[in-house]
Amino acid sequence: MSKVDDHLDAIALCLDNDLRTPALVLIYTGIDIMAALSRPALVKKTGKRQFIKWAEHHMGCQERIGVSGLDLYAARCGIVHTATAESSLSDDGNARRIFYSWGHRDKPEPTAGAEIPGRTDVVVRIEDLADALCASVALFRREVRDDPVLASLVRRRSGKLFMVRAAAP
Repeated sequence: MSKVDDHLDAIALCLDNDLRTPALVLIYTGIDIMAALSRPALVKKTGKRQFIKWAEHHMGCQERIGVSGLDLYAARCGIVHTATAESSLSDDGNARRIFYSWGHRDKPEPTAGAEIPGRTDVVVRIEDLADALCASVALFRREVRDDPVLASLVRRRSGKLFMVRAAAP
């Protein structure tokens, strides 16, 4: 799973260099990747259901950052597709919009956009989201180590992760 390590390193590089939107894109695609690696053997495609399951089971998103897996999936759709907090799930009222703070404040401060009457939007610290992903990867690695069937499945799927090769001189 060295490609996963590269992905986590890229998130850290983005955060260290104040590249917040790229960090969020990498965090959400990281959840997608982990959901794909861990999905049941008979599930052919990774989608919303696997993303939510990963976020809730492995990341403990409700306990760690106060949002549901569906909220994170809606946020993923907004960030990855339009670089906004908007998604059809949040527009329809099925998920909360997530706004982001960063830095080392004790508690995220609300933003003007999160105070719209009738909405239940939430502010999440980007570093907390990144930390939750890193912790979930560590948990999953322990599960893989302890479960030979899961280890075999993950090895097969890991072999399909994007390969990078240098161009011939």
